[in-house]
Amino acid sequence: MTNFNEQVIAEFRANNGVVGGYFEGMNLVLLHHTGKVTGQERVTPMGYTADGTDVVVVGSNGGGEKDPAWVTNIAVMSETTIEVGDRTLKVKPSIITDPVERARLYAEVKKAWPGVLEGYEKLTTREFKVVRLSPIG
Repeated sequence: MTNFNEQVIAEFRANNGVVGGYFEGMNLVLLHHTGKVTGQERVTPMGYTADGTDVVVVGSNGGGEKDPAWVTNIAVMSETTIEVGDRTLKVKPSIITDPVERARLYAEVKKAWPGVLEGYEKLTTREFKVVRLSPIG
């Protein structure tokens, strides 16, 4: 996965956030986070949807049984950085715990990525975390 992510990140940065392949046609964000255990800086590409000025992402982990590592990492971070298009923004990450708000945002993400999350949902009984990334300043 690391090699795949590195290729996506390079293409994203070379084309102001536009990539082909698996992510073609999707809104893509690069999420910077620090490993909770390792302390290593990480960058993870992922699809997103906007909610006002906020970026909303889902921890699907491709339908895996566990949350992706980035969810665990940002859960303990008070702020982080994202790259969207040609902009780099400081953001405050928050995992959505209110069931009504989570359902609303999850439905918006599903509309933005038709068929993707439905396929992942079939692979697990885990409820995917919904994360809001709110610009700071």
